[in-house]
Amino acid sequence: MTTNPRTIATAARGTVIIGSGLALGFLTAHVATQAVLQADAKQATKAAATSGKPKVVTVHRVKHVKSDPIVVYRGGSTPSSNSGSGNSGVASAPQAPQAAPAKKPAAKSSAS
Repeated sequence: MTTNPRTIATAARGTVIIGSGLALGFLTAHVATQAVLQADAKQATKAAATSGKPKVVTVHRVKHVKSDPIVVYRGGSTPSSNSGSGNSGVASAPQAPQAAPAKKPAAKSSAS
């Protein structure tokens, strides 16, 4: 059985069309991949260039110090001062202890 030459030519033409389509697809994929890789390389270079500069960071630390409580005494300084008058006075806060008097320096004896 012999094959018609037109059939062979048509099959060969189809093969060429399919082959060129595949080659074009591979070429397009390769170009797209290279474009993505180049864009990533540019971003990495830019990031590396900016990361070399030191960043100044200022840290503020706030220490909270609790104040001493303020003592307010209600009522008179003595229980009898409050009875009958109906007033509730405010007494002063207790006084701080007085400092001890300074000692005089001991006299040196010259009888040695």
